[in-house]
Amino acid sequence: EDSLTTANRMLMKDSVYQENGVVVREIFRKHGFPDTSLVGEDGQHDFWLLVQHMDFDPEFQERVLTAMETLAKQGAANAVDFAYLTDRVRLARGEKQWYGTQIMQLDNMMAVPRPTADSLLLNDRRATINMESIEAYLNGYMEMHFEINRAYYAEQGLNEPFRY
Repeated sequence: EDSLTTANRMLMKDSVYQENGVVVREIFRKHGFPDTSLVGEDGQHDFWLLVQHMDFDPEFQERVLTAMETLAKQGAANAVDFAYLTDRVRLARGEKQWYGTQIMQLDNMMAVPRPTADSLLLNDRRATINMESIEAYLNGYMEMHFEINRAYYAEQGLNEPFRY
């Protein structure tokens, strides 16, 4: 029953993104990636967020990323959003991510970046676009996850989240 509930939630989530994808594709067809002068920072972030979660259409994500790249370099698109989409697209292509934004949780409850290119320079790349260090990012994720699942962690004998 629990897996059925999980499957239903995933299906509902995918169907919402599928429906939103129709609108997002139309906006992109008419305007390209909407820069801040067209929709403001919040509108642009909302558009990006919908694209970021359209994993069922990686080709579209890649087209949006290409359109977003020039705008991000000019400061007309959010560089951190660009980093997240860059990593999502690279992983979909079977490549290693560049900014370490896509993470996974290990069985021991530690969060780690999914495969990352040239990881020794990861924090340098993150700093160039004003992202926090990978350690701070992972610690924030683990703290949030710990708070959401506090009762479960207590059953495992953990009273605080892991930290890097």
